[in-house]
Amino acid sequence: MKTVIGDFFKPDLAILPALGFMVMEPEQAVFAVGLIKPKYVIPSHDFPDKFSQAASPEGYEAFSKKFPIVLAAKAKTAVFSELMKKKHRRVKVFDLNIGETKEIK
Repeated sequence: MKTVIGDFFKPDLAILPALGFMVMEPEQAVFAVGLIKPKYVIPSHDFPDKFSQAASPEGYEAFSKKFPIVLAAKAKTAVFSELMKKKHRRVKVFDLNIGETKEIK
């Protein structure tokens, strides 16, 4: 990450998985931010807070019953955001909800 992404591409924005569910834990994602040094970061692989926010509310409800870990996803992105405040204050975190957009200038 550091050499190819951070040193070569020098991104202003990083979108990093931070849920620990088949991807990095929040602590690992925060470590990755330190390697690539973006100005902005978005924790990804977030799941809707409510079934009604999903593209298929019925499908999402059935999925979450089989895999209840997805309901803890928002808590993981909150952990990521709190760790970022402590370790990388210069980096702005955008914890976006499903369908939400943010303009970065």
